[in-house]
Amino acid sequence: MNKMGWRKFAVVYDVAGGATPYTGEQAYIQSTAATLGMNILSEVTFDYTLNTSVNTAVNAIKASGARIIYVSSSEQLPATTLWIAAYAAGLVTKDYVWVAVNGELLASKKFWNPDS
Repeated sequence: MNKMGWRKFAVVYDVAGGATPYTGEQAYIQSTAATLGMNILSEVTFDYTLNTSVNTAVNAIKASGARIIYVSSSEQLPATTLWIAAYAAGLVTKDYVWVAVNGELLASKKFWNPDS
């Protein structure tokens, strides 16, 4: 993300079934963003089994003004459900970048800064 010059982004965590973000994931994202001078505009969670949760997350992303959206989900179905709602809200266009990763990729410094 840093290599692309993306300085501001939103983070969305899949918490289906009462799960929490991966152990240490939220702190890692926050500290890495701070170290690289990036600004997290919004951090939201969603449970794809609850339409109200998905819509709340999409509305928060939209309200934040973020154009880069980082989605942390270990499964395709939650991410797909989120993207369908985001598309309906006008957040899937040429003006937005959606980055979906799982915890293993996130732990790689290459994800954040490929030249490191």
